[in-house]
Amino acid sequence: MRALRHLRLLFCCLLLNLLGLPHRTAAQRPATALNMSLLGRWGVPQFDPSRDRYNDIWGYAAPDGREYALIGSGAGTHVVEVSDPRAPRWVQTILGRSNSGWRDYKTYSHYAYAVAGDLPRQSLQILDLQYLPDSVHVVMDNDTISPSTHTCFIEGDRLYLASVQRPQEFLNWHFVDIYSLADPVNPRRLHHLNLQPYSGGAHAVFARRDILYVSGEYGGLFIFDVRQPTAPRLLTNLRNYAFSGYNHSNWTTTNGKLLVTADELKQGLPLKIFELSNLTQPRLLSTFNSYPLATPHNPYIIGDRYVVSSCYQDGVQVWDIADPLNPVRVGFFDTCPENDSSDTGMRQLSGGNSSNSGRPTGYGDFWGCWGVYPFLPSGNIIASDMQHGLFVLSPPYSIPIEAAAPPPPAPPAPITPIGLWPNPASAEVWLSLRYPSELLTVEIIDALGRVVRPGQSWSAPKAPVQLITQGLAPGTYWLRVTRPNEVTRMERLIITL
Repeated sequence: MRALRHLRLLFCCLLLNLLGLPHRTAAQRPATALNMSLLGRWGVPQFDPSRDRYNDIWGYAAPDGREYALIGSGAGTHVVEVSDPRAPRWVQTILGRSNSGWRDYKTYSHYAYAVAGDLPRQSLQILDLQYLPDSVHVVMDNDTISPSTHTCFIEGDRLYLASVQRPQEFLNWHFVDIYSLADPVNPRRLHHLNLQPYSGGAHAVFARRDILYVSGEYGGLFIFDVRQPTAPRLLTNLRNYAFSGYNHSNWTTTNGKLLVTADELKQGLPLKIFELSNLTQPRLLSTFNSYPLATPHNPYIIGDRYVVSSCYQDGVQVWDIADPLNPVRVGFFDTCPENDSSDTGMRQLSGGNSSNSGRPTGYGDFWGCWGVYPFLPSGNIIASDMQHGLFVLSPPYSIPIEAAAPPPPAPPAPITPIGLWPNPASAEVWLSLRYPSELLTVEIIDALGRVVRPGQSWSAPKAPVQLITQGLAPGTYWLRVTRPNEVTRMERLIITL
Protein backbone atom coordinates (compact mmCIF):
# COMPACT_ATOMS: atom_id res chain seq x y z
CA MET A 1 0.00 0.00 0.00
CA ARG A 2 2.84 2.40 0.84
CA ALA A 3 4.44 1.73 -2.56
CA LEU A 4 1.09 2.40 -4.24
CA ARG A 5 0.75 5.73 -2.43
CA HIS A 6 4.25 6.71 -3.54
CA LEU A 7 3.38 5.84 -7.14
CA ARG A 8 0.22 7.96 -6.94
CA LEU A 9 2.17 10.91 -5.52
CA LEU A 10 4.81 10.58 -8.23
CA PHE A 11 2.10 10.46 -10.90
CA CYS A 12 0.46 13.65 -9.54
CA CYS A 13 3.79 15.48 -9.51
CA LEU A 14 4.53 14.41 -13.08
CA LEU A 15 1.06 15.55 -14.17
CA LEU A 16 1.50 18.95 -12.52
CA ASN A 17 4.84 19.39 -14.25
CA LEU A 18 3.33 18.42 -17.62
CA LEU A 19 0.52 20.93 -17.14
CA GLY A 20 2.92 23.64 -16.04
CA LEU A 21 1.11 24.08 -12.69
CA PRO A 22 3.01 24.59 -9.43
CA HIS A 23 2.73 21.91 -6.76
CA ARG A 24 3.00 23.15 -3.20
CA THR A 25 4.64 21.96 -0.09
CA ALA A 26 3.16 22.85 3.29
CA ALA A 27 5.51 25.83 3.48
CA GLN A 28 4.22 27.06 0.10
CA ARG A 29 0.52 27.10 0.99
CA PRO A 30 -1.02 30.50 0.42
CA ALA A 31 -1.05 33.05 3.18
CA THR A 32 -4.54 34.11 4.26
CA ALA A 33 -3.62 37.00 6.57
CA LEU A 34 -0.90 39.50 7.36
CA ASN A 35 -0.89 41.41 10.68
CA MET A 36 -4.67 40.91 10.98
CA SER A 37 -6.67 38.24 12.77
CA LEU A 38 -10.24 37.01 12.71
CA LEU A 39 -12.08 38.03 15.87
CA GLY A 40 -15.57 36.88 14.99
CA ARG A 41 -18.00 35.95 12.20
CA TRP A 42 -21.73 36.02 11.59
CA GLY A 43 -23.98 34.84 8.79
CA VAL A 44 -27.65 34.19 8.06
CA PRO A 45 -28.57 30.62 9.07
CA GLN A 46 -28.93 28.30 6.07
CA PHE A 47 -27.63 31.03 3.77
CA ASP A 48 -27.47 29.77 0.18
CA PRO A 49 -24.82 31.68 -1.83
CA SER A 50 -26.11 30.17 -5.06
CA ARG A 51 -29.37 32.10 -4.57
CA ASP A 52 -28.36 35.11 -2.50
CA ARG A 53 -25.34 37.18 -1.57
CA TYR A 54 -24.35 39.71 1.05
CA ASN A 55 -23.53 43.20 -0.16
CA ASP A 56 -22.49 46.45 1.52
CA ILE A 57 -21.77 47.13 5.17
CA TRP A 58 -21.71 50.13 7.52
CA GLY A 59 -21.16 50.61 11.24
CA TYR A 60 -22.83 52.42 14.12
CA ALA A 61 -21.43 53.34 17.54
CA ALA A 62 -24.19 53.94 20.10
CA PRO A 63 -23.90 56.53 22.89
CA ASP A 64 -23.61 53.71 25.45
CA GLY A 65 -20.43 52.46 23.77
CA ARG A 66 -21.94 49.45 22.02
CA GLU A 67 -20.95 48.85 18.40
CA TYR A 68 -23.08 47.50 15.57
CA ALA A 69 -22.74 46.32 11.99
CA LEU A 70 -25.40 46.95 9.36
CA ILE A 71 -24.90 44.38 6.60
CA GLY A 72 -27.08 43.94 3.56
CA SER A 73 -28.25 40.85 1.74
CA GLY A 74 -30.82 40.21 -0.95
CA ALA A 75 -33.60 40.07 1.65
CA GLY A 76 -32.79 43.23 3.56
CA THR A 77 -30.66 44.75 6.31
CA HIS A 78 -29.21 42.72 9.17
CA VAL A 79 -28.28 44.57 12.37
CA VAL A 80 -25.60 42.72 14.33
CA GLU A 81 -24.02 43.83 17.60
CA VAL A 82 -20.22 43.49 17.53
CA SER A 83 -19.41 45.02 20.94
CA ASP A 84 -17.95 41.64 21.84
CA PRO A 85 -16.13 40.97 18.56
CA ARG A 86 -15.69 37.29 19.37
CA ALA A 87 -19.42 36.76 19.76
CA PRO A 88 -21.37 38.86 17.21
CA ARG A 89 -25.04 39.00 18.21
CA TRP A 90 -27.85 39.28 15.67
CA VAL A 91 -30.39 41.91 16.74
CA GLN A 92 -32.88 42.30 13.90
CA THR A 93 -33.43 41.98 10.15
CA ILE A 94 -35.32 44.74 8.33
CA LEU A 95 -36.78 43.37 5.11
CA GLY A 96 -36.64 45.38 1.90
CA ARG A 97 -39.54 45.93 -0.49
CA SER A 98 -38.13 43.18 -2.70
CA ASN A 99 -34.94 41.21 -3.19
CA SER A 100 -31.95 43.40 -4.05
CA GLY A 101 -28.34 42.62 -4.86
CA TRP A 102 -27.24 46.22 -4.15
CA ARG A 103 -27.87 47.88 -0.77
CA ASP A 104 -26.07 50.82 0.79
CA TYR A 105 -26.10 52.53 4.21
CA LYS A 106 -25.04 55.71 5.97
CA THR A 107 -25.80 57.00 9.48
CA TYR A 108 -26.86 60.41 10.77
CA SER A 109 -27.20 60.97 14.51
CA HIS A 110 -29.15 57.87 15.68
CA TYR A 111 -30.67 57.20 12.25
CA ALA A 112 -29.50 54.88 9.48
CA TYR A 113 -30.48 55.54 5.87
CA ALA A 114 -30.83 52.42 3.72
CA VAL A 115 -31.16 52.42 -0.07
CA ALA A 116 -31.40 49.63 -2.63
CA GLY A 117 -30.26 50.08 -6.18
CA ASP A 118 -32.15 47.86 -8.56
CA LEU A 119 -35.63 46.89 -9.72
CA PRO A 120 -38.34 45.84 -8.96
CA ARG A 121 -39.50 48.77 -6.89
CA GLN A 122 -37.44 49.47 -3.77
CA SER A 123 -37.58 52.36 -1.25
CA LEU A 124 -35.64 54.69 1.00
CA GLN A 125 -35.74 53.32 4.54
CA ILE A 126 -34.90 55.35 7.64
CA LEU A 127 -34.05 53.21 10.66
CA ASP A 128 -34.10 54.62 14.20
CA LEU A 129 -31.23 53.07 16.13
CA GLN A 130 -31.77 54.80 19.47
CA TYR A 131 -33.64 51.80 20.90
CA LEU A 132 -30.70 49.45 20.52
CA PRO A 133 -29.64 47.02 21.87
CA ASP A 134 -33.29 45.94 22.06
CA SER A 135 -34.63 46.75 18.60
CA VAL A 136 -34.55 48.94 15.51
CA HIS A 137 -37.59 51.01 14.54
CA VAL A 138 -38.42 51.70 10.90
CA VAL A 139 -39.58 55.34 10.91
CA MET A 140 -39.82 55.64 7.13
CA ASP A 141 -40.14 53.15 4.28
CA ASN A 142 -40.93 55.44 1.38
CA ASP A 143 -40.80 54.97 -2.38
CA THR A 144 -42.16 58.46 -3.08
CA ILE A 145 -38.68 59.92 -2.54
CA SER A 146 -36.97 57.23 -4.58
CA PRO A 147 -38.06 53.73 -5.56
CA SER A 148 -34.43 52.89 -6.40
CA THR A 149 -31.08 54.41 -5.41
CA HIS A 150 -27.70 52.76 -5.89
CA THR A 151 -25.64 54.47 -3.16
CA CYS A 152 -25.95 57.28 -0.61
CA PHE A 153 -23.70 59.54 1.42
CA ILE A 154 -24.20 61.99 4.30
CA GLU A 155 -22.14 64.98 5.35
CA GLY A 156 -23.48 67.31 8.01
CA ASP A 157 -27.21 67.65 7.42
CA ARG A 158 -27.10 66.78 3.71
CA LEU A 159 -28.03 63.48 2.15
CA TYR A 160 -26.73 62.65 -1.32
CA LEU A 161 -28.42 59.96 -3.40
CA ALA A 162 -26.47 58.62 -6.38
CA SER A 163 -27.94 56.92 -9.45
CA VAL A 164 -31.43 57.67 -8.23
CA GLN A 165 -34.84 57.00 -9.71
CA ARG A 166 -37.68 59.35 -8.83
CA PRO A 167 -41.37 58.44 -8.55
CA GLN A 168 -43.40 58.41 -11.74
CA GLU A 169 -40.20 58.32 -13.79
CA PHE A 170 -39.81 54.63 -14.52
CA LEU A 171 -36.33 53.77 -15.82
CA ASN A 172 -35.40 57.47 -15.85
CA TRP A 173 -32.30 57.67 -13.66
CA HIS A 174 -30.82 60.86 -12.23
CA PHE A 175 -27.16 61.33 -11.39
CA VAL A 176 -27.15 62.85 -7.88
CA ASP A 177 -30.01 64.29 -5.82
CA ILE A 178 -29.17 66.53 -2.82
CA TYR A 179 -31.49 66.45 0.21
CA SER A 180 -31.67 68.40 3.44
CA LEU A 181 -31.94 66.45 6.68
CA ALA A 182 -32.99 69.44 8.77
CA ASP A 183 -35.90 67.17 9.64
CA PRO A 184 -34.09 63.82 9.73
CA VAL A 185 -37.19 61.68 9.14
CA ASN A 186 -38.51 63.85 6.30
CA PRO A 187 -35.71 64.52 3.79
CA ARG A 188 -36.32 67.56 1.56
CA ARG A 189 -34.83 67.70 -1.92
CA LEU A 190 -32.71 70.79 -2.54
CA HIS A 191 -31.19 70.26 -5.97
CA HIS A 192 -29.62 67.75 -8.32
CA LEU A 193 -26.38 67.26 -10.25
CA ASN A 194 -26.27 66.43 -13.94
CA LEU A 195 -23.05 64.89 -15.26
CA GLN A 196 -24.07 64.91 -18.90
CA PRO A 197 -22.61 64.96 -21.46
CA TYR A 198 -19.48 63.72 -19.70
CA SER A 199 -20.91 60.60 -18.06
CA GLY A 200 -23.79 58.22 -18.36
CA GLY A 201 -24.20 57.77 -14.63
CA ALA A 202 -23.02 58.37 -11.06
CA HIS A 203 -22.09 55.34 -9.02
CA ALA A 204 -21.15 56.85 -5.65
CA VAL A 205 -20.36 60.16 -3.96
CA PHE A 206 -18.19 61.35 -1.08
CA ALA A 207 -18.27 64.81 0.54
CA ARG A 208 -15.74 66.59 2.74
CA ARG A 209 -16.07 70.25 3.80
CA ASP A 210 -18.71 70.94 1.13
CA ILE A 211 -16.55 69.53 -1.65
CA LEU A 212 -18.35 66.68 -3.40
CA TYR A 213 -16.44 63.91 -5.18
CA VAL A 214 -18.63 62.01 -7.62
CA SER A 215 -17.57 58.66 -9.06
CA GLY A 216 -19.00 59.05 -12.54
CA GLU A 217 -18.58 55.50 -13.83
CA TYR A 218 -16.82 55.56 -17.22
CA GLY A 219 -17.02 59.36 -17.17
CA GLY A 220 -14.29 59.54 -14.52
CA LEU A 221 -14.17 61.54 -11.29
CA PHE A 222 -16.15 64.78 -10.88
CA ILE A 223 -15.37 67.35 -8.16
CA PHE A 224 -18.05 69.90 -7.22
CA ASP A 225 -18.17 72.85 -4.85
CA VAL A 226 -21.51 72.41 -3.03
CA ARG A 227 -21.25 75.17 -0.43
CA GLN A 228 -24.41 76.46 -2.09
CA PRO A 229 -26.29 73.18 -2.59
CA THR A 230 -28.88 74.81 -4.84
CA ALA A 231 -26.11 76.09 -7.12
CA PRO A 232 -23.32 73.47 -7.23
CA ARG A 233 -20.23 74.41 -9.21
CA LEU A 234 -18.15 71.89 -11.18
CA LEU A 235 -14.45 72.28 -10.40
CA THR A 236 -13.07 69.52 -12.60
CA ASN A 237 -13.82 66.28 -14.39
CA LEU A 238 -10.83 63.95 -14.09
CA ARG A 239 -10.66 61.50 -17.00
CA ASN A 240 -8.12 59.41 -18.89
CA TYR A 241 -5.79 59.04 -15.91
CA ALA A 242 -3.50 56.01 -15.65
CA PHE A 243 -5.44 52.73 -15.29
CA SER A 244 -8.76 54.56 -15.62
CA GLY A 245 -11.95 52.57 -16.07
CA TYR A 246 -15.29 52.48 -14.29
CA ASN A 247 -14.76 55.02 -11.49
CA HIS A 248 -16.52 53.29 -8.61
CA SER A 249 -15.80 55.00 -5.27
CA ASN A 250 -13.43 57.40 -3.54
CA TRP A 251 -12.42 58.87 -0.16
CA THR A 252 -10.14 61.66 1.05
CA THR A 253 -7.92 62.27 4.02
CA THR A 254 -9.51 64.41 6.75
CA ASN A 255 -7.34 67.35 5.72
CA GLY A 256 -8.53 67.01 2.13
CA LYS A 257 -5.00 66.80 0.75
CA LEU A 258 -5.11 63.26 -0.68
CA LEU A 259 -7.78 61.22 -2.41
CA VAL A 260 -7.93 57.47 -3.04
CA THR A 261 -10.12 56.20 -5.84
CA ALA A 262 -11.10 52.74 -7.11
CA ASP A 263 -12.01 51.74 -10.66
CA GLU A 264 -14.09 48.57 -10.53
CA LEU A 265 -13.94 47.68 -14.20
CA LYS A 266 -12.11 46.35 -16.06
CA GLN A 267 -10.74 43.63 -13.78
CA GLY A 268 -7.43 44.31 -12.06
CA LEU A 269 -7.32 48.12 -12.11
CA PRO A 270 -5.26 49.33 -9.12
CA LEU A 271 -6.13 51.91 -6.49
CA LYS A 272 -4.88 55.45 -7.17
CA ILE A 273 -3.69 58.23 -4.87
CA PHE A 274 -4.27 61.80 -6.08
CA GLU A 275 -2.88 65.00 -4.55
CA LEU A 276 -5.58 67.69 -4.15
CA SER A 277 -3.78 70.95 -3.42
CA ASN A 278 -5.40 72.26 -6.61
CA LEU A 279 -8.93 70.89 -6.86
CA THR A 280 -9.16 71.90 -10.50
CA GLN A 281 -6.07 69.84 -11.36
CA PRO A 282 -5.67 66.75 -9.14
CA ARG A 283 -2.26 65.14 -9.57
CA LEU A 284 -1.79 61.35 -9.69
CA LEU A 285 0.91 60.29 -7.23
CA SER A 286 0.85 56.49 -7.27
CA THR A 287 -1.08 53.33 -8.07
CA PHE A 288 -1.08 50.12 -6.01
CA ASN A 289 -2.80 46.76 -5.78
CA SER A 290 -2.49 43.47 -3.92
CA TYR A 291 -2.11 41.57 -7.20
CA PRO A 292 -2.37 42.50 -10.89
CA LEU A 293 -5.70 40.68 -11.34
CA ALA A 294 -7.28 41.82 -8.06
CA THR A 295 -10.13 44.35 -8.11
CA PRO A 296 -10.29 46.86 -5.22
CA HIS A 297 -13.88 47.83 -4.52
CA ASN A 298 -14.56 50.30 -1.67
CA PRO A 299 -11.54 52.17 -0.23
CA TYR A 300 -11.44 54.34 2.92
CA ILE A 301 -8.69 56.33 4.65
CA ILE A 302 -7.98 56.07 8.38
CA GLY A 303 -5.90 58.55 10.37
CA ASP A 304 -4.76 60.27 7.15
CA ARG A 305 -2.30 57.39 6.81
CA TYR A 306 -3.92 54.03 6.09
CA VAL A 307 -6.02 53.01 3.10
CA VAL A 308 -8.42 50.22 4.08
CA SER A 309 -10.13 48.63 1.10
CA SER A 310 -12.34 45.70 0.29
CA CYS A 311 -11.13 43.74 -2.69
CA TYR A 312 -12.97 41.11 -4.71
CA GLN A 313 -11.47 37.70 -3.93
CA ASP A 314 -8.65 39.37 -2.01
CA GLY A 315 -10.50 40.22 1.19
CA VAL A 316 -9.58 43.28 3.25
CA GLN A 317 -6.38 45.04 2.21
CA VAL A 318 -4.57 47.73 4.25
CA TRP A 319 -1.91 50.09 2.89
CA ASP A 320 0.32 52.62 4.62
CA ILE A 321 0.38 55.85 2.59
CA ALA A 322 2.62 57.89 4.89
CA ASP A 323 4.68 58.22 1.72
CA PRO A 324 1.89 58.58 -0.87
CA LEU A 325 4.41 58.09 -3.66
CA ASN A 326 5.21 54.61 -2.33
CA PRO A 327 2.25 52.92 -0.59
CA VAL A 328 3.25 49.85 1.43
CA ARG A 329 0.89 46.98 2.16
CA VAL A 330 0.91 46.44 5.93
CA GLY A 331 -1.96 44.02 6.38
CA PHE A 332 -4.63 41.88 4.80
CA PHE A 333 -7.20 39.26 5.67
CA ASP A 334 -8.54 36.99 2.97
CA THR A 335 -12.29 36.47 3.46
CA CYS A 336 -12.42 34.24 0.36
CA PRO A 337 -9.58 31.70 0.73
CA GLU A 338 -11.09 29.23 -1.75
CA ASN A 339 -9.11 30.75 -4.61
CA ASP A 340 -5.81 31.32 -2.72
CA SER A 341 -6.33 35.00 -3.39
CA SER A 342 -3.95 36.63 -0.93
CA ASP A 343 -0.90 34.52 -1.75
CA THR A 344 1.16 36.87 -3.89
CA GLY A 345 3.76 34.26 -4.66
CA MET A 346 1.84 31.14 -5.66
CA ARG A 347 -1.36 31.82 -7.58
CA GLN A 348 -3.18 30.28 -10.48
CA LEU A 349 -4.03 32.71 -13.27
CA SER A 350 -7.23 31.07 -14.44
CA GLY A 351 -8.62 33.97 -16.42
CA GLY A 352 -11.21 34.70 -13.77
CA ASN A 353 -13.42 31.71 -14.42
CA SER A 354 -15.44 29.87 -11.81
CA SER A 355 -15.69 26.12 -11.50
CA ASN A 356 -18.90 24.16 -11.98
CA SER A 357 -19.24 23.91 -8.22
CA GLY A 358 -19.71 27.68 -8.02
CA ARG A 359 -16.37 28.21 -6.28
CA PRO A 360 -13.80 30.55 -7.81
CA THR A 361 -10.74 29.10 -9.45
CA GLY A 362 -9.00 32.44 -9.91
CA TYR A 363 -9.77 36.13 -10.23
CA GLY A 364 -12.82 37.72 -11.81
CA ASP A 365 -16.60 37.60 -11.33
CA PHE A 366 -18.39 38.92 -8.25
CA TRP A 367 -16.95 36.79 -5.47
CA GLY A 368 -15.47 37.66 -2.12
CA CYS A 369 -15.25 40.88 -0.12
CA TRP A 370 -17.78 43.58 -1.05
CA GLY A 371 -17.43 46.20 1.69
CA VAL A 372 -15.44 47.19 4.74
CA TYR A 373 -16.03 49.66 7.60
CA PRO A 374 -12.95 50.75 9.61
CA PHE A 375 -14.43 53.61 11.68
CA LEU A 376 -15.65 51.89 14.86
CA PRO A 377 -14.26 53.52 18.04
CA SER A 378 -12.77 50.16 19.10
CA GLY A 379 -10.63 50.22 15.96
CA ASN A 380 -11.95 46.80 14.91
CA ILE A 381 -12.65 46.43 11.20
CA ILE A 382 -15.91 44.90 10.01
CA ALA A 383 -16.23 43.53 6.49
CA SER A 384 -18.87 41.87 4.31
CA ASP A 385 -18.05 38.92 2.08
CA MET A 386 -20.64 38.18 -0.60
CA GLN A 387 -20.68 34.47 0.11
CA HIS A 388 -19.49 34.28 3.73
CA GLY A 389 -21.17 37.18 5.54
CA LEU A 390 -19.84 39.37 8.34
CA PHE A 391 -16.21 39.35 9.48
CA VAL A 392 -14.86 41.20 12.55
CA LEU A 393 -11.12 41.73 12.21
CA SER A 394 -8.29 43.22 14.22
CA PRO A 395 -6.52 46.13 12.45
CA PRO A 396 -2.83 46.06 11.49
CA TYR A 397 -2.31 49.54 12.93
CA SER A 398 -2.71 51.34 16.22
CA ILE A 399 -4.17 54.83 16.00
CA PRO A 400 -6.14 57.07 18.38
CA ILE A 401 -9.90 56.68 18.41
CA GLU A 402 -10.24 60.24 17.12
CA ALA A 403 -8.44 59.27 13.92
CA ALA A 404 -10.90 56.44 13.34
CA ALA A 405 -14.01 58.59 13.70
CA PRO A 406 -16.65 58.55 10.94
CA PRO A 407 -17.97 61.72 9.33
CA PRO A 408 -19.40 64.19 11.90
CA PRO A 409 -22.64 63.22 13.66
CA ALA A 410 -25.75 65.02 12.53
CA PRO A 411 -27.24 67.92 14.49
CA PRO A 412 -30.86 68.05 15.62
CA ALA A 413 -33.31 69.91 13.41
CA PRO A 414 -32.69 73.69 13.43
CA ILE A 415 -35.26 75.90 15.06
CA THR A 416 -34.47 79.59 15.34
CA PRO A 417 -32.32 81.75 13.00
CA ILE A 418 -28.76 82.39 14.06
CA GLY A 419 -26.06 84.61 12.56
CA LEU A 420 -22.53 83.20 12.40
CA TRP A 421 -19.43 84.75 10.84
CA PRO A 422 -16.78 84.24 9.61
CA ASN A 423 -17.35 80.62 8.61
CA PRO A 424 -14.82 79.08 7.99
CA ALA A 425 -13.14 80.70 10.99
CA SER A 426 -9.63 80.61 12.49
CA ALA A 427 -9.02 82.52 15.74
CA GLU A 428 -12.53 83.72 16.56
CA VAL A 429 -16.15 83.58 15.49
CA TRP A 430 -19.00 86.05 16.07
CA LEU A 431 -22.62 85.12 16.74
CA SER A 432 -25.77 87.13 16.41
CA LEU A 433 -28.26 85.41 18.70
CA ARG A 434 -31.73 86.51 17.68
CA TYR A 435 -33.68 85.10 20.62
CA PRO A 436 -36.14 86.50 23.18
CA SER A 437 -34.84 87.78 26.50
CA GLU A 438 -33.66 84.53 28.05
CA LEU A 439 -30.39 83.06 29.30
CA LEU A 440 -28.41 81.51 26.41
CA THR A 441 -25.49 79.06 26.55
CA VAL A 442 -23.14 78.35 23.64
CA GLU A 443 -20.68 75.41 23.49
CA ILE A 444 -18.31 74.14 20.78
CA ILE A 445 -18.63 70.40 20.07
CA ASP A 446 -16.15 68.33 18.03
CA ALA A 447 -16.95 65.54 15.55
CA LEU A 448 -17.10 62.93 18.34
CA GLY A 449 -19.67 64.93 20.32
CA ARG A 450 -17.20 66.14 22.97
CA VAL A 451 -17.28 69.66 24.38
CA VAL A 452 -13.99 71.32 23.35
CA ARG A 453 -14.96 74.84 24.48
CA PRO A 454 -17.03 74.97 27.67
CA GLY A 455 -20.34 76.77 27.55
CA GLN A 456 -20.41 80.56 27.68
CA SER A 457 -23.64 82.17 28.82
CA TRP A 458 -25.28 85.48 28.02
CA SER A 459 -28.52 86.99 29.21
CA ALA A 460 -30.48 88.47 26.30
CA PRO A 461 -27.50 89.69 24.22
CA LYS A 462 -28.44 92.60 21.96
CA ALA A 463 -25.11 92.81 20.13
CA PRO A 464 -23.03 90.06 18.45
CA VAL A 465 -21.01 87.97 20.90
CA GLN A 466 -17.52 86.56 20.39
CA LEU A 467 -16.24 83.00 20.78
CA ILE A 468 -12.52 82.28 20.77
CA THR A 469 -11.64 79.36 18.48
CA GLN A 470 -7.86 79.79 18.46
CA GLY A 471 -6.08 76.55 19.31
CA LEU A 472 -8.73 74.24 17.83
CA ALA A 473 -7.46 71.82 15.20
CA PRO A 474 -8.76 72.39 11.66
CA GLY A 475 -11.95 70.45 10.98
CA THR A 476 -15.72 70.44 11.37
CA TYR A 477 -17.32 71.43 14.68
CA TRP A 478 -20.78 72.25 15.94
CA LEU A 479 -21.99 75.22 17.98
CA ARG A 480 -24.58 74.07 20.49
CA VAL A 481 -26.87 76.96 21.47
CA THR A 482 -29.21 76.22 24.36
CA ARG A 483 -32.07 78.26 25.79
CA PRO A 484 -34.66 77.19 28.37
CA ASN A 485 -37.76 75.32 27.20
CA GLU A 486 -36.62 74.91 23.59
CA VAL A 487 -34.84 72.29 21.51
CA THR A 488 -31.09 72.85 21.34
CA ARG A 489 -29.93 74.55 18.16
CA MET A 490 -26.81 73.22 16.39
CA GLU A 491 -24.82 75.19 13.84
CA ARG A 492 -21.97 73.79 11.73
CA LEU A 493 -18.63 75.59 12.03
CA ILE A 494 -15.51 75.00 9.95
CA ILE A 495 -12.13 75.78 11.57
CA THR A 496 -9.16 76.47 9.32
CA LEU A 497 -5.50 77.21 9.98
